[in-house]
Amino acid sequence: MCCFAGPVRSVANTRIFARLTDQGTQFLAYQMKYASDKQNAMILPLPTEPGAGEDAIKFIDLSNYERFFSDLRKGFPSITPKPMLRSYTSDSAIESKAIVVHQVGSFVASFVPSVNDFARLDPQFSISKEVWAHIPSYADYGFAVFQLKELQAEVHPMAFEFQTRMPNSVFFPTVHIHDGQVHEVEHFEHDLYFQHHAYDLAAGTRYTSTPNYATKWVRSKSKAADFVIVGKALGLVDGELLVHCKSMIGNFANKDVILKGDIPARAGALNLVLPGALCSMAALVPIGWFLNRRNKLMRAKNVK
Repeated sequence: MCCFAGPVRSVANTRIFARLTDQGTQFLAYQMKYASDKQNAMILPLPTEPGAGEDAIKFIDLSNYERFFSDLRKGFPSITPKPMLRSYTSDSAIESKAIVVHQVGSFVASFVPSVNDFARLDPQFSISKEVWAHIPSYADYGFAVFQLKELQAEVHPMAFEFQTRMPNSVFFPTVHIHDGQVHEVEHFEHDLYFQHHAYDLAAGTRYTSTPNYATKWVRSKSKAADFVIVGKALGLVDGELLVHCKSMIGNFANKDVILKGDIPARAGALNLVLPGALCSMAALVPIGWFLNRRNKLMRAKNVK
């Protein structure tokens, strides 16, 4: 699911992929199936730095890799997707330089640096300031806007790299606005995927179809290059890392999913560092015995 400029009749089979980089950016790819009675736009709030310019985002054209998420799913052979169709219905300018638009595959895409900058965008592809005011954390966010050409479609993945203010956290834009209102609880039908080296360490070496006890996510059967065409992914995917997956089906609090990168690292540290510490302690046992024995012999010699 996501935020739409206008009411939509249905949204289903939402899939999101995320990966942090070492350069203070995050990759994000998004795909869903939707139906709308009028021309619409999908809007993704992003934790960019306050005051970031329009160059804070780099759009990536995945029109030649429409099966990107299908390939990601191949990394989890024991898990079958459970897409559900749910309908959403609704009863229902400042003069400045226009927002730059980009042709990205079948989309016309734009980056809106702040809530106030929506005034520079065509109103039919915007969400009003009054609606955004219900989510105060977005007051200084940026927004990726994708104009949807068709009234009904399963779009090819929308993808981009953005400068994030949260370089140690993985951000999934999962807030729903489907009818011009922000509800406290919404119905989610999401498959979330991401890559992170700390989660790889914490997840261990054995694949199962159930969430790992340390990460709470399902790890892929092997590294990404075994089931994703890395070259066609245009930098989104690190072929040497695992992919981690979680399905969110049901009613959840209407908020974004944010993963702290250091949480599984701590869990992994318990798995990876503690055994080493125990080995070090074991190595000290014979040394301690030797020193204790030497002291006893010296004391005995002194007594004589």
